[in-house]
Amino acid sequence: PDETGVAALRADLGIGADDVVALCVGRMVPKKGFDVLIRALATPSLRERPVVGVMVGEGDDKAAWQQLALDLGVAERLRWVGNVPKTAIGRYYNMADVLAMPSVSRPADGLNVCVLDAMSCGKPVIGTTVAGNPLAIVNETTGLLIPEQDADALAGALARLVDDATLRRRMGAASRARIENELGWPHLARRYIQHYETLAARR
Repeated sequence: PDETGVAALRADLGIGADDVVALCVGRMVPKKGFDVLIRALATPSLRERPVVGVMVGEGDDKAAWQQLALDLGVAERLRWVGNVPKTAIGRYYNMADVLAMPSVSRPADGLNVCVLDAMSCGKPVIGTTVAGNPLAIVNETTGLLIPEQDADALAGALARLVDDATLRRRMGAASRARIENELGWPHLARRYIQHYETLAARR
């Protein structure tokens, strides 16, 4: 990543050089579970740790989640940046230290493109064991899988990554390698071709 650009974006958002950025990208709707990150920031595990949540996106739940952050006393640790053009979203992935994807099962979410995007940028991902997250995230290798709707579990996972920069780098490198070797479009295309060839052979 462009380190100068990363530093400039952090400065624009009022994020300190030593802060660890947990990024959420997506529509502000219940199935994304972004409120779980807000609750996690208020837990004892994270209250004294230098974590800043950056929330990218818009949606019907945004105002309620902003109020929740105020009620829990963590509003100053969140940055709400609204929608970001696709041409600029890479700056946010590069700035982030970890992607948080606390999806819920009801209503169900799918495999979010943002998970693959973050992995392709060499970032670890913390995701719930629902929706499409387990298809992409290899627990303890490319990131951490946690139960849904569990702020304490998310806080514990974030605390591990906040405290261990080496672990963040190792998981980030594994994420990028998984995209390049297993989840990239050429690989997925081969899998689809093999799948359809198998179906055709059965006819």
